[in-house]
Amino acid sequence: MCKFYIGYIKIHVSYAVKPQGCQYSNGGNQMQARDLKSIIESENHELKTQFCNVPFTITPDRNIYNIIRNKYKELAIEAQTKFAEINEQFEDLDDLINNAPSAFVYCIEKALLELIQDIISVDIYTIDKDAVVNMAFDGVYFDEFTEAFKVIDKKYEKILTDLNDAEYARELRKESRPRWQSATFGGNAINAWSNQLDATAMNITEGIAYSLVNAVGNMMSRSYARSQIKELFNTMSLRQDMVNSVYDSCFNLHLLLLDIVEKNTAIKFAGTVSAADTQKAQAMFNNMMSISLPPEKRDAFIVQIFELDPYEDSFYSKLIDTMGDEDDSIGKFSEFFGVNIFDIKNDILARFVNDNIGETEEDAVKCKGLMEEYAAKIGLSTVQIVQARNIVEERLKYFNDLYCTVDGVLMDSRAEADLAREELPQITAIFETVTKPTDKSDLNYENDLIEKRKQIDSFKTKVKDKYLESIDALLSDFDRLFRKEGKFDHSLTREEAGAIRAFEYVKGMRITSFEERDNAVKMLTERLSHLGITETQAENAYAYLDEVEKNLCVIDGIQFANREEALKATAELNEITAIVNAVPKPDKNSVLPYEKMLDETKAKLESYETDVKNKYIGIIEQYKAKFDTTFRTVGFTVYETRKEAAAQRALNFAKSVIPKGYTEQDLIDARQKVDEFLLTVGITFEEAEQVSELFRQCYLNVNTVDGIAFNSKEEAEAARAELAEITAIMSDVPKPNPDLLLDYEQKLFDVKAKLESYKTPVKDKYIAIIDDYIAKFDTTFKTTGAFSKAETRQQAAQIRALKLVKSIAPTGCTYDDVDKAIKALDDTLPKLGIDKTLATDATDYIQAQEDKLNTVDGVVLPDRENAALAKKELEEIQNIMFKVAPPQNEPLLSYERNLLEIEDKLSQLRTPVKDKYIGIIKKHLVDFDEKFRKVSLIKTAATREEAAKERALKFVKSKTYNTVTDVNNARNELAELLPELGITSEQATEANEYLTNTENKLNGTAPQSKLKGVFGMFKK
Repeated sequence: MCKFYIGYIKIHVSYAVKPQGCQYSNGGNQMQARDLKSIIESENHELKTQFCNVPFTITPDRNIYNIIRNKYKELAIEAQTKFAEINEQFEDLDDLINNAPSAFVYCIEKALLELIQDIISVDIYTIDKDAVVNMAFDGVYFDEFTEAFKVIDKKYEKILTDLNDAEYARELRKESRPRWQSATFGGNAINAWSNQLDATAMNITEGIAYSLVNAVGNMMSRSYARSQIKELFNTMSLRQDMVNSVYDSCFNLHLLLLDIVEKNTAIKFAGTVSAADTQKAQAMFNNMMSISLPPEKRDAFIVQIFELDPYEDSFYSKLIDTMGDEDDSIGKFSEFFGVNIFDIKNDILARFVNDNIGETEEDAVKCKGLMEEYAAKIGLSTVQIVQARNIVEERLKYFNDLYCTVDGVLMDSRAEADLAREELPQITAIFETVTKPTDKSDLNYENDLIEKRKQIDSFKTKVKDKYLESIDALLSDFDRLFRKEGKFDHSLTREEAGAIRAFEYVKGMRITSFEERDNAVKMLTERLSHLGITETQAENAYAYLDEVEKNLCVIDGIQFANREEALKATAELNEITAIVNAVPKPDKNSVLPYEKMLDETKAKLESYETDVKNKYIGIIEQYKAKFDTTFRTVGFTVYETRKEAAAQRALNFAKSVIPKGYTEQDLIDARQKVDEFLLTVGITFEEAEQVSELFRQCYLNVNTVDGIAFNSKEEAEAARAELAEITAIMSDVPKPNPDLLLDYEQKLFDVKAKLESYKTPVKDKYIAIIDDYIAKFDTTFKTTGAFSKAETRQQAAQIRALKLVKSIAPTGCTYDDVDKAIKALDDTLPKLGIDKTLATDATDYIQAQEDKLNTVDGVVLPDRENAALAKKELEEIQNIMFKVAPPQNEPLLSYERNLLEIEDKLSQLRTPVKDKYIGIIKKHLVDFDEKFRKVSLIKTAATREEAAKERALKFVKSKTYNTVTDVNNARNELAELLPELGITSEQATEANEYLTNTENKLNGTAPQSKLKGVFGMFKK
């Protein structure tokens, strides 16, 4: 259902049929072609019928409105039908773009002429046909068609704009004369239409030509443009939108009629449904559907709703869905108001089917029976339920196809499907053994595949077909792969392909021995039958194996004449390489025994018979030559003689075996190792003069302790014992730093006294260190920051005390932090050399933190107990004040009473946190009095009584009075309001007089129909 809104008028596009029981004054078809004057003269009467067993009256105004609406509805249907026929005649998109506007004018011509006839019938002669056309096209009446046409036109414009080919674009966008021309309106209507369209749409050719001249690059080819244009023309959804818009735009002409008549005559059309009526009806309907009412009250409620708005589809849909319509009474009633009840009921039935269709075939069969029962319940016959029946039939067909589908193949019957299901496991069992061919597959693969195809082909149902197709494809793939057929290669014969495969077969073998070569010949001979060739045809493969034989006779780079010589050389080579691999290369640590081993190895190699020994004898000779150089090279120095090198090697060795902090026994052990080493380098201890001098000096150093030489071994041992104790003491003494306090200084004095008690001179160095620490401590103690230093120790102590408590109880600290800071301060002050009387900065800081913690809502409490109570009271206050808001305009006395009760509650609290909030309440009370007495933007009453009287009068004037009941309701509401204003009913004289006067007016003569006074002008 389409709805249009202009001002207070809401029109529903619908189908008008006389409701059951209605009596028309003219006794004829209400759709008989009549002008507006005759409709107004003949249809100004009410119609009575029954709806939900309750009398239902259609007012004269609504009856007139229905006749007008249905008249133009028929004209709109006729225009849409004409345009739909024309739409089928468009040959291409260019034809559509050039001719759709003129076709639209042609199709609505009858409706335009009828509108002109209607306004003339009510004596409107100052508006001619051109004015009507311009009003229609310039207003919003044809927006639906304009927008639907623009969607297609702009897509066409985009295609042509993207096409960088001006000449071809002009060819596509050829101009043509309209094929449908309005005989009555002619060019005037087309001109009006031109004004309605955008400039870009009406000047498309010019705009595209300009775009093409300035285009850079080939954005769209001709062929692609043609395909896009064709696709756009075949987009039926866009064309159907345009067809549908013809109905909407033509139907809108009756809105233009109503607008023209009301502006140019005294006639007013009051039979429409206002937006307020619609909203109220919807709210009443929602309430009715959400509560349970007795049948008689429910029916009366329904009638009230439909008297407000009888056009809403959803009302009928939900009503029928809930109550049913077995006797079709609701359906017959709805037809007068143009509601398409047939579609509504079919939608209800379709929803019922979708909700009950289920998941199985049995569910669908059951649903089919339920559908027919439900259709009868809502007043549909079996021939009227095509939509729902199609849903069920489609589901049943789906289940049948599902049953008859085996392995993706749809069988002709369920019996065939059953047989196919029996055959399928056997077929798949065979097919699971099938593999894809590779470039290694041979004739065995092909023979096996042919046999499996015969097995599968023996089955009866067509479930086998796709497996046969797959095997045929694999056989084709095998033949192509076997013959190495490629996209750009010439095909080989099977014999040529077999010879190549034989060669590749042996070439792919890993042959590293004569035994493997003999086995390869045997395997090749056996494989020829799989490749379909003879030994003669495989000559390349056999030639390759002969070449392998020759290569196997190459041992360590030496070619031997035959297999026997090669095998002997291989045996000797294995022994030789084992001997040579055991000989390390000479390095800087090689000494004379290594040279002797090389001579023995060379003699052993010379005893072998084959030529493979020669390379390795050469390697040993290279090692000997390199050994002499490496032996004479010590570090980065190459000595002239081995003796000189041996002496340096001995000195280096001696230094490596004498440990740091050596003892006399260490020197004895080192001497024994040096003597053994001298034998490997070929010199004596006496010849190694530097080694002798090294040992002499070491024996002298054995009696030196911590840099002090002692006269005897006994003195040195005593000093070493004291040094061990001193170093243990010093390890517990840290260097002075800014974090150390006076207890550190005392410890330094104690350590110094302890060190002075030792006897040997090793103590002196450590006493000097302690003296240096004592001197530096005073400076570090007075250092209070990276760039700050106190003048005196007392100042430093005071700064340190303040830093201490700040670190423990920083801003935002807790009571526990404050307590910890107090304890830490008490423990630290003795180490700083001051007491609390001197640490005032620290104690003041702690007190400030305590005061912050005792502050509640900006109020400092004297102690923690009071602070805790204040916090508790603050929470209570906030809960109370949460409900307090400043007085609004025109407040009532209940607001003031509430504030006074809150003020009394706050006054009973103990802590001073209440004071601020009592002040807020007092401020609101003052504001309340002022706002209570303010009766308008510029007037404030002198007294509350004066204000109350004016507010009572204002209240009753704000109400709408259509019946005496409305007046009585207002009196009751006023009676409830007066105590809140502080006056009695006797004091509210003006308000009571206003209600009395209103009641008297309502008790007078009832007003006549809004159109009654107008009808006289049409009396002949």
